[in-house]
Amino acid sequence: MTTQYVQIENGTYRGKDVRGVFPLIAELKESAKGGYFITVDGKDSEFENAKMRVRVDYEDDVMLMDEQHEETEEEAINRIAERFEILDDMTAAAIDGVVRGMVVSGPPGVGKTYGVEQVLEKDSLFDKMASRPIRHTFIKGAMSAIGLYSMLFNYSSKIML
Repeated sequence: MTTQYVQIENGTYRGKDVRGVFPLIAELKESAKGGYFITVDGKDSEFENAKMRVRVDYEDDVMLMDEQHEETEEEAINRIAERFEILDDMTAAAIDGVVRGMVVSGPPGVGKTYGVEQVLEKDSLFDKMASRPIRHTFIKGAMSAIGLYSMLFNYSSKIML
């Protein structure tokens, strides 16, 4: 009997995000509270639990496989590109006023700041040429919650004018 594997794109187990390929224990089942559950073997994962009941919101968050699948370089590039497209879309929404502010966090050196700066620089090109004030501010580095609140409060009056 061949072991079936499942690729989980977006799931949760005990409040933690679950993504990756796992051996399948029990098929996807609909939850009475909405969403779905799938039972997988997570003993070789960070969870180290031999039987994990993972919650997913949509059926499309789970893909059954006949054998364990290693992500190809092209698939990894596409997955990362999709995440940066979302960051670009959120930045554009902040420019349009749909999103009132952004806090971007993650590991250093992956291009978070670069991506946001590129979108904002492109948008503010005409403001710079016309010597108008720039409508965004960058705060780089670590900041406490109270420091972030204080900074946002200081800029709130300028936004309201």
